[in-house]
Amino acid sequence: MDQATPIRGRRHWSSLAALCLLMLCAPGREAVAVLQSASTFVQCFADGNNNFHATECTRGGFPGVPASAFASASLTPSPSVSVEVTSPPAAVLGAGADANSTYYFQVTGGNAGDVVPIMVDYALSVFSTAESSALAKIIIRTSVVPFTVDEIACNPQVCDETEVSDTLNIQAQSGANFDSVTLYALAQAPVTRLSHETARAFVDPFIYVDPAFASASLYSIVVSPGVANVPLTPVPEPGSVVLLSIGIVAIGLLRRRSRLQA
Repeated sequence: MDQATPIRGRRHWSSLAALCLLMLCAPGREAVAVLQSASTFVQCFADGNNNFHATECTRGGFPGVPASAFASASLTPSPSVSVEVTSPPAAVLGAGADANSTYYFQVTGGNAGDVVPIMVDYALSVFSTAESSALAKIIIRTSVVPFTVDEIACNPQVCDETEVSDTLNIQAQSGANFDSVTLYALAQAPVTRLSHETARAFVDPFIYVDPAFASASLYSIVVSPGVANVPLTPVPEPGSVVLLSIGIVAIGLLRRRSRLQA
């Protein structure tokens, strides 16, 4: 009797193992994999001084190096890249900066291989003075749509738009492991000896399942570890900020007057 018990135990665990293997290998069953880590890289150049870093760099802007450059690549609280450069008339070689970030995402839920419509809200902004240039770009790759790009540029030849807030409508397969987002920003300010040159660029996205999709509730978006995927926060217009500030000051004065009268 004592010898029979271990045998039944082995049979029991063998059955569980076979069941687990069957569940993992069954057709249509999605296996959620750990996504690749995100990668970021920035570089700054100001009057011959270079600086490289994974997430942030600053160069110049001090005596002897009047040109300045700044670049940043962030993964939280929202994935974004940002660059800004300046080159005053006293600059020697000018300034440049670029930043890029790539992270991965996966549609989860339903059955592996389901084609799911997804949406990417994004904000691109650029600014440059007469002789400078700026570029902001977002690149989306999925197993269904291998290459989707949107960008805006501002350079001495053309600067049609300086801000774009829009939505990309694309498709992805549930369970695909190599869907990715790449953000890129570039700014360059040359030396003119006559003018103060400035340029900046910024990129910020948010990915989600198309809510108009009949089965949208079955799916969700997972992104690389350490990356936040949150709705974009609208940037208030300068006029709105001024009105808000005036309102806050007015409220403060009214409260102060009430205390004095009391």
